[in-house]
Amino acid sequence: MPKKVSMTPATKPAKNIRAIAKAETDTNWAQLGSTQKKSGKKDTKTPTVTQQGCDLKLSNDPDKFPHTGFPIRLEYKDGNDKKTCWFQCYDHYIKHITRYKITDYEATTNDMALVGESTGAKSKQQRPRSR
Repeated sequence: MPKKVSMTPATKPAKNIRAIAKAETDTNWAQLGSTQKKSGKKDTKTPTVTQQGCDLKLSNDPDKFPHTGFPIRLEYKDGNDKKTCWFQCYDHYIKHITRYKITDYEATTNDMALVGESTGAKSKQQRPRSR
């Protein structure tokens, strides 16, 4: 008598899916690690370049400084608009000029210490030590 033909396909041996996934992951990690090692550079933040020659001019005009807490005034043209900004400290003023790449401007201050700071002097006075 002839053998009966089965309509179901023959069963394949079960694959170890976990082993295959782990092997693929390991190869992917190895490729990532090799590309990082090839560059040889550490991921460091590039320092911002401060603009040189950001001198302040002293002005005693009270109309230019309506805000007592903001001793630095910056005027510049942005396209067709004339912009005026006030800043609390010299660092904020430098950051604004650097960020927006302002080249043609007029900067004034009503604080003598800030005029000295643009040349390198410190604006904060040291308090005498208490004993």
